[in-house]
Amino acid sequence: MDAGASKLDIKLSMEDFSVTDNGSGFASIEVFDQFFGTFGFDHSMLERTYGRFGIGRGQVMALAKTSWRTADFSADVDIESEGYGYTITPNLSAIKGLSVTGTFYKPMGEVGLYRTINQFTTLARYVPIPITINDTLINEVISDKWDVETKEAFIRANRSGVLDVYSQGILVERIHSHRFGCGGVVVTKRGFALQQNMARAQLITASCPVWDSIEVVINRLARKIALEDKDRKVETDSTRAVDAAKLMAGNTIDADNELLDSKLFTLTDGKHVNASSIYHRRIWTVGEDRTKASEDVHRSGAAAVLSIRTLERFGVSTVHDLLNRLKNRAWKHQIDKNTFGEIQAIESVNDVPGYSDPEYRIVSVSDLTKLQKIALSVTQYLAGYVGRALRVRRSRKIIPGMSESAQAWTDGVDYIAIDVDELHEAQKSLSGWTRMAHLLVHEYLHEGPSNLSHAHSMEFYEQFHEIILDPKIDLARLAASAYRIQCKKAKVSKQRLSTLAYVFEIDEDVREGTLPPPKEFDSPKTGAAGHGCGNDLV
Repeated sequence: MDAGASKLDIKLSMEDFSVTDNGSGFASIEVFDQFFGTFGFDHSMLERTYGRFGIGRGQVMALAKTSWRTADFSADVDIESEGYGYTITPNLSAIKGLSVTGTFYKPMGEVGLYRTINQFTTLARYVPIPITINDTLINEVISDKWDVETKEAFIRANRSGVLDVYSQGILVERIHSHRFGCGGVVVTKRGFALQQNMARAQLITASCPVWDSIEVVINRLARKIALEDKDRKVETDSTRAVDAAKLMAGNTIDADNELLDSKLFTLTDGKHVNASSIYHRRIWTVGEDRTKASEDVHRSGAAAVLSIRTLERFGVSTVHDLLNRLKNRAWKHQIDKNTFGEIQAIESVNDVPGYSDPEYRIVSVSDLTKLQKIALSVTQYLAGYVGRALRVRRSRKIIPGMSESAQAWTDGVDYIAIDVDELHEAQKSLSGWTRMAHLLVHEYLHEGPSNLSHAHSMEFYEQFHEIILDPKIDLARLAASAYRIQCKKAKVSKQRLSTLAYVFEIDEDVREGTLPPPKEFDSPKTGAAGHGCGNDLV
């Protein structure tokens, strides 16, 4: 759209895709090289409405072999087979706009295709030019069905759900109704872009003047809904959020009774209860809604298992903080401080005494084979390198485990568990160590338990691809070299080593006990693909 396109046509199947526009495209090979060979650049001097960071193509290159056709030339990129360069084919028949075609490295299934089309439809619902997927129009023309239209945006509010926020027609964040007391839709007009993080998955509200004016309107609409619901005696997540805020601020007529009797606490089974019904539980914890772990702990009676929605409603991130707020509020209203003071806070259902998840079992190192122990020590070494690349503040211990449903999992703080089958498979080939490196990057990016229900944000994928596609970080080669050294040190038999011949094809460039710096990456003469492009893909 920044290139003046008036329409966008997408063809998508389980195996391949094409995206075609009728904009200005790239005028020449020289212009293409200038932007395409750089991952991330300053857009401030360019007339851009949507593209801001110059990294848009990075994710599609990780997923597919692609061809970029514009003007009278094409550029082909195949990261898996040919690395990070691109090959220019000149002197083709001239076309208008830009056409990108791709073949997925890993085809989608029917369910994956259906979900992808639905997700893209939601993402681009209010884009101001027609977008078709497989010849079906997916976006909407801005109509007059809005509660408020301001200079900057169209705004509609409802009682529950989420507040979908679209910056110039593109979805940037979904905000739960507990934050403002209402759900709905916000669509900013062209020229009024909302500030976002680089992954385009979160608003930066603290320094965004466009959002400041919109937030005033949302708060006014939320107050109107709250007053209507109070008259009708309707309880929703939105009204519970408003009531919790009032209660914590002491802005209620009968706060001492309401603290114990208001049904402001949502459990993982979906029930809304008051403090009086759960404060006798000496342990409070938090879990994902309707997961096996949450249900087992709740049924056992070992703890009160709060939904994450409860923490969000009270504006806290831990059970400990919630109990401290309740204890302080109880003291101010002359309620026995022991009502909440004697409750123990445990931040994960998996840490509740007497509970362990049989799906995720820790294995003793003594039960591993000799080669599995070597693979474990190499994986720990590799994890240190991954941690440095990600600039994590705290390293995690690598431990062996067994699971029927996961190759690896983490508590998000202290450890990463690797399934013993993965330790076995990693030794077989260079691709096995590549897989191990990807597992470590994936688990390190989880800041909470990955064996509970979770979703990956766009920022998560952005960081993941940035590390695994960085040509300066050859994690598989690093691991294979370390594995060779450890095998020699452990005096593994020559007969066993004959099945691991690949490790002796790797230069012995890793010294024991040190982390070698990433090697410099020499761009091919045909140009360096980098991870992004001048034309950000929407």
